[in-house]
Amino acid sequence: SVLGTLWRVPDAPTARVLTEFHRALHGGAPPDVALAEAQRAWLSRARKPGWMDRVGQALGLVDPLPADPQQPFHWAGFVLEARASAAP
Repeated sequence: SVLGTLWRVPDAPTARVLTEFHRALHGGAPPDVALAEAQRAWLSRARKPGWMDRVGQALGLVDPLPADPQQPFHWAGFVLEARASAAP
């Protein structure tokens, strides 16, 4: 599997989505489910006031933080390419 983006996603969303993606993968989720969980986690956290400021500070990011982190631009650009599994 290869995880990529359809456009340049800023550092803060990329760091958080990939962290959650790998957390779900290590928890046993298949890649497609792990990506969906990571994107939902981003949206859930993005609704909390001040969350983006804490993310930027913790990661020491250079990119400006998104004004509205719930917009799809910040989380929907991630795509997963994978070989289809053979049916048993």
